[in-house]
Amino acid sequence: MRDRSILVAVLAVGGLVLAGCTGNGTAMTSSASPTTTTKAAATLPPRPKTIPVAGLDSCGVLTADQQQQLQVDRKPRLSQPDQTDHLGNRSCSFDKSNQDPRFGLRVTPVPQEGAEVWLKGERNVKVKQVTAGGFGAVETRIGDNSTSCHVVVDVAPGQSLDVMGTALTKEAFTTDQTCEKARVAAEMVMQTLSVRG
Repeated sequence: MRDRSILVAVLAVGGLVLAGCTGNGTAMTSSASPTTTTKAAATLPPRPKTIPVAGLDSCGVLTADQQQQLQVDRKPRLSQPDQTDHLGNRSCSFDKSNQDPRFGLRVTPVPQEGAEVWLKGERNVKVKQVTAGGFGAVETRIGDNSTSCHVVVDVAPGQSLDVMGTALTKEAFTTDQTCEKARVAAEMVMQTLSVRG
């Protein structure tokens, strides 16, 4: 009986080892792990213009017409001083929250960090290069089942503008749909800022 237990344990361990290899003996990577761009691809296209975001009124980046197009049904709200990102930046929230499906958009000026930092492969997120209003941008998500998605726009040397989309109604949007909402909002924000600046 003891020999049978040892045999079962050996077979189980062998099965686990084989499950982690391909037919030619090379290790397989999990498809669930975040992917990043390589350092060779870590460049963004030239900006059509420079738009510094230090001191930007993040609640004034979407016109009333744009908010209506995005179905925003609440007055934009600036985050409280104790509700900042990891660099101390406050954001403005634009929400559709009076009727399902609910979602939120958050705009955060990041004058301390350029969008290119997301392309270095040092952060545990999936990234994809996109554009917003002619500006290079990086779409970031934690995974394919995330309820939020960021579009980080390259606005000036060492500065970026983070537009985040968040699904507020459970299971109402896929991550791809949430990212699309963030991209559309980022496009509108950059159109507004380009006209002003």
